[in-house]
Amino acid sequence: MLALRASLTNLPSTWYTSNDPCWDASSSSEAAPVPWTGVTCSDGAPQRVRALNLSCTPLCYTLGGTLPAELAGASALEIISLQSNRIIELMGWW
Repeated sequence: MLALRASLTNLPSTWYTSNDPCWDASSSSEAAPVPWTGVTCSDGAPQRVRALNLSCTPLCYTLGGTLPAELAGASALEIISLQSNRIIELMGWW
């Protein structure tokens, strides 16, 4: 998810509050960051990203950039929804 964050523009500000989109309050004594907008994580431990919904409905971020090849390694990722954005390339792996 960090590679995705680095490769896209106009992401929601919550994507910059933490380096862990699935931050687990029970495993840390640190203050809880705001959850990453549009990211759904699995239940249980370890938490992993299950869904990514940054489509332009109902909120529009008009994302730009490319999808990195590292996203193909997100084995728990079941849903990617990026409709109506300005992603110009899928880095040849899609």
